[in-house]
Amino acid sequence: MSYELVSLPVMTVMGMGMTTNNQVCEVEIPVFFQKIITENRFEQIPHKVDESIVLCLYTDYPANFNIATSPYTWMVGMQVSDGGSIPEDMVVKEIPATSYAMFTCTPTEVGNTWRTIWQTPLTRAFTTDFERYDTKTGEVRIYIAVK
Repeated sequence: MSYELVSLPVMTVMGMGMTTNNQVCEVEIPVFFQKIITENRFEQIPHKVDESIVLCLYTDYPANFNIATSPYTWMVGMQVSDGGSIPEDMVVKEIPATSYAMFTCTPTEVGNTWRTIWQTPLTRAFTTDFERYDTKTGEVRIYIAVK
């Protein structure tokens, strides 16, 4: 699978997050995401830049990150123009301005795309990686921060 190197500006994201790891994430993340949908939490995010774009962040990686066992923060939300007024149980994170390896897929290919990413020789920064879901087109872009 090929990827494109891109540079992105800083983005502010508001949403809900949890701590997980790659041993349990495929079970925990869908349950957490379904709860957010059921509770209509996206509607509570103020100052959304684009309501059709959902972002899933992978961040707060520990030093010496182990891809199989280390914990990280997974967060789902939307880009906001102002992160000042934060609803209860929500958090604000910044996606840093940096270079990313961008992989493009469909929603049903996300898991396989991540397995490919883990096997791809990238010089990862382990700062913030993220998925960008376009609910209008169905396209998913996965951005991996690189050094």
